[in-house]
Amino acid sequence: MANCQHGQSMPDDLIVALHDSQGGTGRHRCVVCAYAMGVNYVAAAGETEACTYGSVAPTPILATLPENQGGPGRHKCTNCAFVLGMMGDLVDLEGEALGEVAEAAPDFTGAVEGTVAYRLHKVRERSPSNRAAALLYHGNKCAACGFFFDEVYTPAHAKGFIEVHHVKPLSTGEQFVDPLQDLVPLCANCHRMVHRQGGDTAMH
Repeated sequence: MANCQHGQSMPDDLIVALHDSQGGTGRHRCVVCAYAMGVNYVAAAGETEACTYGSVAPTPILATLPENQGGPGRHKCTNCAFVLGMMGDLVDLEGEALGEVAEAAPDFTGAVEGTVAYRLHKVRERSPSNRAAALLYHGNKCAACGFFFDEVYTPAHAKGFIEVHHVKPLSTGEQFVDPLQDLVPLCANCHRMVHRQGGDTAMH
């Protein structure tokens, strides 16, 4: 893990993968702090901006980042770092949901896990403002089973957590997304089950 002088940390391999671009509000600001902001981000409506590689981040958050580009994050893109932090858990979720873990015979003696592997992924950009609008309209309860994270885990811990499902799969290509009609809040369990059905929310 790489640490910045502001007390934040970010995986070394993610820093290496970032683009060498410092345009916009994030110019010369701390990449590691941008990643940390993304990890802890709670969606909210507001002004956003995209870098030259298409990563969208809230302008107010970029503006509050410390103006320091020391260490391995020097000259790297803060927008991309923010998105990596924000999407980390979701990328893992969708990777497992869409490309299920390979079936294998049970081995009760155990096996080694955690080996570092590097893979090149193609990802489709998502709009934070669309997500914010969808949650403002639909609320944070799962549209399928009614599960409400704030109610079960308390608002202080859950902080409005919920996943958002695209009714029209983004895998079909770039498209206009109506946040009120095309996005649906789903809990993690229902989200996985919907993807097992090819993304069809009609199963609920």
